[in-house]
Amino acid sequence: MATSGTTTFSVTRNNIIEASLRLLGVLEEGAQPTAQAIENASMVLNMMLKDWMTDGIKLWTTHEIIIPLVNNQTSYTIGPASGNDIIGDKPLRLIQAFLRNISVTPNVDLPMTIISEQEYNILGAKKNTGTINTVFYKPYLNYGELKVFLTPNASTVANYELHMNVQKPIQDITTANQTFDFPQEWYQCLRWGLAAELVGDYGLPLDKAAAFIQRSEQYKERLMAWDVEYASTFFQPDIRAQIPRFR
Repeated sequence: MATSGTTTFSVTRNNIIEASLRLLGVLEEGAQPTAQAIENASMVLNMMLKDWMTDGIKLWTTHEIIIPLVNNQTSYTIGPASGNDIIGDKPLRLIQAFLRNISVTPNVDLPMTIISEQEYNILGAKKNTGTINTVFYKPYLNYGELKVFLTPNASTVANYELHMNVQKPIQDITTANQTFDFPQEWYQCLRWGLAAELVGDYGLPLDKAAAFIQRSEQYKERLMAWDVEYASTFFQPDIRAQIPRFR
């Protein structure tokens, strides 16, 4: 038996909308949803995707950004609007950061310490220059801000790159034939998730609505457990700013 030889199956926004409406029993086989039904489902779909971003970091939502360091510049902004230091989607979270020494071959990466806003605020002499060893990231409404410590000097700028692994936002889906910013494994979850979100719009009985919600949660929970990095996890005590208890 011959196989297709492909693994690139994909669905569009309207494919998911139509499949979800058929699940709900409000769209007959072969029929097309009205323009108003598509507009409503598209809005609900995008709201659902934004809500799913709060569920945490999945493998396909991570992205690496290189920060172009500037001599004596402590703060760097990241966002889609012009005027930011890095033009692009605002990262949701900073997962990991490292400083890459590009003056040697092979390059050597130095791990950075990621600190909280409170820890950054109590750092002294933030404008002291030298080689970066600590970073703090804060997302705002339309952009994110990265602050580094120490402030890079001319030598750091010339010899190092700052790399950030971040959680990227899920892209909006705005037209009928756009595909999703999701891997294929999530298509079924998208289908049932949208159906569960639309049950109230179509006035389904409570027992049927509960069945859709339960099924959508089952798909989502299974994917949340599967779509993580399969590697060992290591823990170590944070010895920064520890105060001796005994003398």
